[in-house]
Order: sequence, then structure tokens, then C-alpha cells
Amino acid sequence: MKKNILFFVILCMGVFSGCFDEDNIHADLETYWRDYDTLSNDPVLKYVSEYYYKYGKTFIVDPEPRDYVYNFQSKNVYRLVKPRQDQENLLAGIALVKDLFINGYSDNVIKNIFPFNIIIADSIIWNPYGEKFELVDIASSRNFVVFSVNDKILNYSEKEKEELSTKWNYEFLLKFCIPNGFMNLSQDFYKVSGDQYGTYHDGHLPKEEWYKKGFVWAELMEKSLFYDERTYFPSAESDLEHFFTWLLTTPNDEVMEVVQTYSLVALKYELLIGSLENIGIDYKNMGYKLKE
Repeated sequence: MKKNILFFVILCMGVFSGCFDEDNIHADLETYWRDYDTLSNDPVLKYVSEYYYKYGKTFIVDPEPRDYVYNFQSKNVYRLVKPRQDQENLLAGIALVKDLFINGYSDNVIKNIFPFNIIIADSIIWNPYGEKFELVDIASSRNFVVFSVNDKILNYSEKEKEELSTKWNYEFLLKFCIPNGFMNLSQDFYKVSGDQYGTYHDGHLPKEEWYKKGFVWAELMEKSLFYDERTYFPSAESDLEHFFTWLLTTPNDEVMEVVQTYSLVALKYELLIGSLENIGIDYKNMGYKLKE
């Protein structure tokens, strides 16, 4: 009996040692390497420090590879170029991200849903296949969302800022909140106009005809050598994007007039707004507010 017990113990030790083989998962504990000071005379350090102590998360203005390259066992396919580190440029970048993104969310959402790292970069280089490089405006993973903020973007017109803000917020919902389980958009949203996705109709249909089918956007194609004027309705994914864009860029009284008049638009509105409200987001607060 004792021999059997001894054999069992030795066997278990062998199994567990195999589970912790050094060639498998290995992670060293490391203390966080940035310093914070909420009393600093440097307004950049003061802001990122206040953000850290208020929300328990980081706002990074000087990204290093260790901030974004590795995501647990996987490796992200982005490379970031640091923004210029002079105070004026960094303050402008912080202000832009606040205006276009952060200010649209409550403290509760920032604490409980935002990623651990918000990062600003001069440029975001996306290299998913190891051979093609592409510059993008926003990138995200489980642990971070990074925004491209450079001289060109800082000098955007009011309309360009509104468009970029809508893109940032939509990408945050679609690429971060939904995949990470924070937001759940019912598939019923896509069933409302399901049989119309990707279809076209002869002629340029007025908006009232779009609304009757549950769409707030359609592509109007001009007459060509091959066909007469046409109206193309969006795919499922672009329908969600255009619906979200419409909400953020259309005066609320106009949105409500359409919602109250057209039942299929109202169904999509209720499903999307309900998903946002479930996680504490009010769409009317989201997005850049055009300055007169």
C-alpha cells in the first residue's frame, strides 16, 4: 500500500512539473515603471497622474513597445511612433482625445469598461501579414486603445474632427466593447432589414423610402454606360456603422422625428440604444460637438 502511495506521489510530481515547463507559459512579475505626481507643475504629468489615480488606469503619451506589443500569449501587429514629446504638442493631443472621445463617457464607464491603457501616438502602423504596412487612426486590443494624434489631425477642420470622433467611438464599441464582452448588440438589429442588405433599386430613392426599409443611409449611384441611376442599400456591418454615425452627427430632434415616424428605424434605434444604456453609455454625450 505504501509503495502504491509513493508511486502516485511521484507520478503527480512528474505531471505537475510538466505543466510548468519553462518552454511553456512564463511571466515575471514586474513593478510598474512610470512615476506619477498629481502635484507636478508639468501639466502633462499632472493630467496623466490624475487620470491614473482617479480611474486606476493609464493614459500614455510616451508609448514604448512593452505597452502594446504583447497581449498575454499573443503578439499585436501594431507599431507605434511616439508623438513629439514637447509639452505643447502633448497637451494638444490630450485635449483632442478628451474632446473627441473621453468626454463622452461617464466616470463609471471609464473605470469599469475602458481598457487599462489609453495611448496616443504620432502614427499607428498596422502590419497584419508581415509584408504590408498601413497607417490607421485607431487600434485596440484587450488591454489598450491607441489614437493617432499628429500635426495633420490636430489641424483638422471642425467637420473632420466630427468624422474622426465618430470613427473612434464606433471602433471602440465594435472592436473593443463587443469582442471583450462589455456590450451585447442583439442580432435582432440585423433582422430588421435583413432581406434588403446588399440590394439595389432602380432610380434614386428619396430618404423616406430608405426609412421605410429601416435604413438611414443608402448609396446613390449615377447613371453610367452600363446601368441607369441606382440606389444601393448597405451590408449588415456597414448598416450598423451608418446607423451609429447618423445618431452621432444628426440633431437629436431630427433623429426622434424619424424614429417616431418610421417603425423599422425605431426598432433598430431601440435595440442599439438599449445595448448602449445597458453599459451606462448615453449616445447623446458621445462624439465631438461642433463649435460654432
